[in-house]
Amino acid sequence: MLLDHIKKIKYFHEVAASGSLHGAARKLRISQPALSHTIKILEDTLGTDLFQRSRKGMRLTQPGLVLFEFSKKLMKEVAEVEVKVLLPHDPLAGRLTVGCYDVFAAYLWPKLLREIAKSHPQLKVNLTINNSNRELTSQLMAGQIDLAIMAEPNVSSEFHYEHLYQETYGFYGSKHIPEKKLLTKAQLQKQPLISFSKAVAGGGRTLIQLLAQHGLTDAISHSLESFEAVMKFAREGLGVAILPRLFTDKLVKDDKLHYIRVTGIRTGSLGSQRLEMVMPKLQQENPQQQLLVTLARALVS
Repeated sequence: MLLDHIKKIKYFHEVAASGSLHGAARKLRISQPALSHTIKILEDTLGTDLFQRSRKGMRLTQPGLVLFEFSKKLMKEVAEVEVKVLLPHDPLAGRLTVGCYDVFAAYLWPKLLREIAKSHPQLKVNLTINNSNRELTSQLMAGQIDLAIMAEPNVSSEFHYEHLYQETYGFYGSKHIPEKKLLTKAQLQKQPLISFSKAVAGGGRTLIQLLAQHGLTDAISHSLESFEAVMKFAREGLGVAILPRLFTDKLVKDDKLHYIRVTGIRTGSLGSQRLEMVMPKLQQENPQQQLLVTLARALVS
């Protein structure tokens, strides 16, 4: 029976996650021969090979992939049960895994995690970074994360959505830009424009479409894979960045970036995007998740 081999599944999980016996043995603090023997017992119990062994490491077979998906859920649930057993009277005790973009991780989560650690230490929050709404949605559906913060998520009947904030875009540059605070459209077109490649601006429109409406066609010089990279390029003086205003406030206050007004383009006309906290519909009454919603709203309001 597989239930008789829970500890062996933990060992299997570490080997699958690390891709080698050596790395897993070091993490588990057991000898490599003992770990290899444990995996062999598990394979004999199941009557199938779980790994393809080679000099390059341990590669999961198809049955191994199935067991690995199960082991990821099992390890997470075991950790949650341990917390709840140790602190049975606190409805907020447990563990949550949250997925979000890198820009949220950098500018929102440090404050949020400090607040949780201070006021609700029984709640442990793990963070995973992904800049793709599609991949975050897939992780939600697979149970790899409990909730996600997304910009302009596609609405699905499988999920519950909590609105956090409606943010607008603006133009930002550094002290390297000669015309610091006011540019004409002609001056703006002489500057390389920097943008996040997956940025959306509400109503199904992209930033490129909104720029075109202002006569700025083929304007994006650098299309980057994260808002963090966009901000880095802007701080280094490599052009004018199009960024959400919520996450640039501190950089502006610290004089690392300047908000740039452009004649003929009014504030807010670059569009806006809604930030939503997304969770499986069955979890919408979960007190842990509702706490995160409340704290996140307070931080962005």
